[in-house]
Amino acid sequence: MIKEKIHIISFFLFILVLLGCSSSKITQNNENDYDKKYDYDYESDYSSDYEYLDETEDGYDYQDEYSTYAKDYVIRGSILEQQKNYASAILDYFEALKYDSSASIMWAIAKCYKNLNRMETAIDWAINSYRKDTTFSPTIKLLADLYFLQFNYEKATLYYEKLAQQKPNISNRVRLAIIYEFNRPHNAIEIYESIIQDGEDIAILKRLLDLYKRVNDNENYLRIAEKLFNYAPYNNLNAFDLIEALILNKNYEKAFSLLEKLELSLSMNDYNSLLQYLASVLLTDTLNVNKRYVEIYLEKINNKRRFEWKVQLLSAYLAHSIGDTIKSENFIFQTLKIADSIKDVPLEVSFFYSYTKQNQKAIEILSKYENSFPNDYRYPFYIAVGYSILKRYDSCLNPLYRCLKINDSSLEVWSQIGIVYDQLGMIDSSDYAYEKALEISPFDALVNNNYAYSLSVRGINLEKALEMIKISLRYEPFNPSYLDTYAWIQFKLNNLEEALTYIDKAISNGGFKSAEVWEHKGDILEKMGSIKEAYTAWQKALEIEPDRYSVAEKIKRYKK
Repeated sequence: MIKEKIHIISFFLFILVLLGCSSSKITQNNENDYDKKYDYDYESDYSSDYEYLDETEDGYDYQDEYSTYAKDYVIRGSILEQQKNYASAILDYFEALKYDSSASIMWAIAKCYKNLNRMETAIDWAINSYRKDTTFSPTIKLLADLYFLQFNYEKATLYYEKLAQQKPNISNRVRLAIIYEFNRPHNAIEIYESIIQDGEDIAILKRLLDLYKRVNDNENYLRIAEKLFNYAPYNNLNAFDLIEALILNKNYEKAFSLLEKLELSLSMNDYNSLLQYLASVLLTDTLNVNKRYVEIYLEKINNKRRFEWKVQLLSAYLAHSIGDTIKSENFIFQTLKIADSIKDVPLEVSFFYSYTKQNQKAIEILSKYENSFPNDYRYPFYIAVGYSILKRYDSCLNPLYRCLKINDSSLEVWSQIGIVYDQLGMIDSSDYAYEKALEISPFDALVNNNYAYSLSVRGINLEKALEMIKISLRYEPFNPSYLDTYAWIQFKLNNLEEALTYIDKAISNGGFKSAEVWEHKGDILEKMGSIKEAYTAWQKALEIEPDRYSVAEKIKRYKK
């Protein structure tokens, strides 16, 4: 099946794009100086923890453990280590080992190799140290950190667990929780929750907030967001997190109430970002959101010029979702007030009209502003796409060639030209355009699919077509259009069982919505002699597309 990749941003992608933009715009005008003591840097110099080997830890003096001869070398080595002269430090530690084989000297050697970025050698020496003394906590910590840096999270976890078991202080428990975050988030949550029972810490609360969001525990996400907001109610990030948590818990009443309170305290940029986020959620959850909340939101925005164009545009989508076309057009009018100065505005408005199936309006908007942005090939390109949606293929070529004057190496433009010429029956020109597209990107899944399908319809170069569609399926194995193309090529090669298998895969992966896919299934079944099943498949195709003449003719042949 030719898959005309309509490059107009899909509705949900548009929402996600705005959602991402809104979160990135939040500033921190009243940012607290958060406690950083739990933000570990695993590349840090371990000597910052154990400055000299004769430093006392837990009342135990390492200096006492060395023989007289070893001690001098250890002190010299530790001084060289502090000076970041790790290679020379290692030589002194080696000399010390001749007189004393303590675990702490091997640990010191491992540290130096780690700082020289010789990780495997560092691990070997750390293991030697651990074998010498399995209770020496600096070695356990070093091994854990080394494995972490090597992305060996399983072994890193093992040693962090040993460390936390041996010395269950907050620092070691946090180290273990951090490693759990990668593969055992619920265990990390358990540790962090136990830590804040002894006294809440903002850094820990922030980690809990992220974790509860990750595991989709919306109730606890809200609980932690409320705690952080209460600590710093004028911190914009905290406000954003709390509103997000309220929305995820479907508590729109409180979300709107909080938004009202924050209007005067937030900067206009941040307030617009929150409005964008709220609108995005309302749009993507229209089945569950009470229409009243949409109306409350629109009333807040309506006829107020101070909101930026993205808020106005999202409001147009919201108004359309509840069937209020008057408000929808009013928001579009407000959006277009700055259309001459921001090139994305007319494009996004055209996407709105395309989404609402007003493709002629989309073309008119793009045509009106094309000359305002003469170096942006997207304007003529989307004009061509609009005509293509309307099946006015003869009107597509002129804008597409205007695109090439601006950018003659655009994959999407050459691909679209190939589609248009194919629809117009100008096969040589279509093939030329597809070949140009493949010169730009030989492994593009869409171009390979479209070219392969075009060849299969003509029944030529089927082996070449088969290789191309295999490329497409390598990148998108569950794409129903690509599965349909593969099935149709196998049909043309008379591999009917394979064709039927793949047409069924296409149907089960979303192709059941396509009249063309059902027609193909009917054709395959007909050739296999299963006329009754073929008739049923054709009927399904006609239900989806009642004016599909080719299917109607096939049904007529077998209608009793």
